[in-house]
Amino acid sequence: MSVRLVKCNGLDLSLFQFDSDLTFAVFFFNADRTLYARYGTRSQHDADKDVSLEGLAATMRTVLALHAEYPGNATKLAKKQPVAVEQPTPESYPLLSQFKPELDYGGRVAGSCIHCHQIRDAQRMIVRQQNKTMPDPVVFPFPSPRTIGLSFDKQTRSTVQVEEDSSAGLAGLRNGDEIEQIDGQQVASEADFQWALNRLPDDNPVAVVINRAGKPVSLSMHLPEGWRRKGDISWRPTSWDLRRMVTGGMVLKPIPDSTRESMGLSADEMALVADHVGQFGAHARAKQAGLVKGDIVLEFDGRADFQSESELLAYGVQQKKPGDEAGIRYRRGNETHSTKIRIE
Repeated sequence: MSVRLVKCNGLDLSLFQFDSDLTFAVFFFNADRTLYARYGTRSQHDADKDVSLEGLAATMRTVLALHAEYPGNATKLAKKQPVAVEQPTPESYPLLSQFKPELDYGGRVAGSCIHCHQIRDAQRMIVRQQNKTMPDPVVFPFPSPRTIGLSFDKQTRSTVQVEEDSSAGLAGLRNGDEIEQIDGQQVASEADFQWALNRLPDDNPVAVVINRAGKPVSLSMHLPEGWRRKGDISWRPTSWDLRRMVTGGMVLKPIPDSTRESMGLSADEMALVADHVGQFGAHARAKQAGLVKGDIVLEFDGRADFQSESELLAYGVQQKKPGDEAGIRYRRGNETHSTKIRIE
């Protein structure tokens, strides 16, 4: 039996747990609610670049094999299962309490719908309102395998390309290897691998089993401290709320090398251009501070070493509290200016 869910209102969060920045996610369950696999991955603005019908079909074949072995393979599925949650449904979160379990089909249908990304916004807001530091797993959820040097072939179940000097490369993985297990769990898709990465404890190393030329090979992979921070969160819809908190509604992108050279900036100096500046409400604080699209941010809160928007956003929610101020030094044309914005 297949069921298509087109809204998050009333969603059972004790069962459906996934990267809520996705545009497409598939779950494969046994009738007893045991989860066999997840499918659906996104690592960039173009959501189609990480999924394919061929990859989905490969995952489905693996799921059928897992089902044929069940329940004898239950231990290999244990860590795939949903974890305990504090809120049973999205509308149970304070930020989403105005929503109802069902859509308003007689009125504003779109306006009554809880979107997937709003779930993570609501989860982060609880941490923020408690004035707590957001840990790396909250800021960098469901890290892409690229963070550790792996690129999955979207046409297959789990065949990878490997960066030589990455965590994966140093562990001994090679181009063309097929991931069979990570942390003792069967891998049926890249989404399965990401679920395992997202839940990995801080203690290292992690066990990986691969299929290499038809033979199983067991490897041990060490993940360095702060490995999640290598990930790019700028494409995520949930980063819009982080921008509200940290940059006052600015979208920041690295400047082209040619522009950097013309400004006389070295490769390690910060230079992020305001590609968008919010115009309304809480997303207009940068605008109110005098910043406009095209300004080049050279320094944020006394730091001039941020090489990406992701690094800056993480700093803002991990090192600054709501109500703090952050100084901004920026370039407009040939002139350098300074201003301040309030952190939310």
